[in-house]
Amino acid sequence: MLCRASVTLDLRIETAVGPLNLRGASCFVRDGSEDEFLLGRKTMQDIGIDNDRLFEQPVDGGRVSDAAGDDVTNYDADLRFEIDMDDIHRNLDRMLQEAKDEGFEPTLLDELRTLVYEHDDVWRIHVGADPPADVEPL
Repeated sequence: MLCRASVTLDLRIETAVGPLNLRGASCFVRDGSEDEFLLGRKTMQDIGIDNDRLFEQPVDGGRVSDAAGDDVTNYDADLRFEIDMDDIHRNLDRMLQEAKDEGFEPTLLDELRTLVYEHDDVWRIHVGADPPADVEPL
């Protein structure tokens, strides 16, 4: 397989349970006419899919018929991950510095910093399953 170029994309993949957003995904452009989109092992693991353990779930007693009528509000504890706020804050600081380096209005930078830290609970380093949102029903 010959790759002559790479590009970083923000991707939105429509899935059965809703959209999956991948920000800053490194993509390699292959020579050829195939209409394929391949995800690398690291990206798959970041979204909670471990190819090395893909077939272990059915061995543990899961059945294909169990997937019918899935309740997406019932999250699997195995898919959860710990949220490291220090890691999130490091990445927020990095993004704020990048914004400054790219010419973000310096007089608004403190306001932006206040805003992103005020809502630091919505940021994630890895895409995965969180507990259900605690919101009032419509």
